[in-house]
Amino acid sequence: MGFINLSPGTTLSNRCFDHLKGGFAGRTKFKKVAETAWRFVYFIFAVCLGYWALHDSDHLYQIENCWINWPYQSVNSKIMTYYMIEIGFYWALIFSHFSFDLKKSDYWQMLLHHGITILLLFISFSINFIRIGTLILLSHDFTDIFIELCKLIKYAGWDNLLNLACFIFIVVWIGTRLIYYPFWIIHSVIYTAPLLIEKTYNWLDLTSRPIVPRILLVMLIGLLILHIFWTWLLAKIVMRALAGNKLDDAREDSDNELLENETEIQKSKKKN
Repeated sequence: MGFINLSPGTTLSNRCFDHLKGGFAGRTKFKKVAETAWRFVYFIFAVCLGYWALHDSDHLYQIENCWINWPYQSVNSKIMTYYMIEIGFYWALIFSHFSFDLKKSDYWQMLLHHGITILLLFISFSINFIRIGTLILLSHDFTDIFIELCKLIKYAGWDNLLNLACFIFIVVWIGTRLIYYPFWIIHSVIYTAPLLIEKTYNWLDLTSRPIVPRILLVMLIGLLILHIFWTWLLAKIVMRALAGNKLDDAREDSDNELLENETEIQKSKKKN
């Protein structure tokens, strides 16, 4: 019952009936829960799908195999299915970002993240960098499971469990976004890829072909910058918690919640 907050004069049956009519869509808390829950379910599905598609591949644990025999690497139907579903998901995120999602303080950063991700997916698909793309997707989706889980626990009001979940999330975040991504993925793109594909390739020589990998690298670094920005927000949350405050999402604006609560109180007064 952690997600249900009955205002004075409102019964559970009235709230359920209102929910069935779609009234929940106008309430900030329910929109947050709905937005978070479907992403939580999707990321679990995506990680399971990704592992199913990659568990028997030769590049999941040996990243150098992302570049060996490029561009003549075959892509099996499992990996292709995984990639197409991920592309569809990020297009859905773009659509929901403009229409359904609650606006947060990092609205433009999230839009930039979704845009970069879609471009990365299309470019990697067009030049057959799909192997390295699958590793990026799998590691990011795994982290996102814990992001959404922490939000759901927070909305339910389970503070003791939230502390444990946030600790696990921070460890996973640092491991995937600040260690694995820059020191394995980006490092492999910059150093291992030219070594195994074209030893004379110079990233700094802008006239050296092909040019598309440079665009890909710029966007990968752009994602890393966003990771650092969100790590800074995460550090602010942790510092607040250490100071004795509740764990809250620093990106969320509480103005909508306050307005919603005032409206509920006014409605209950009119009924009385």
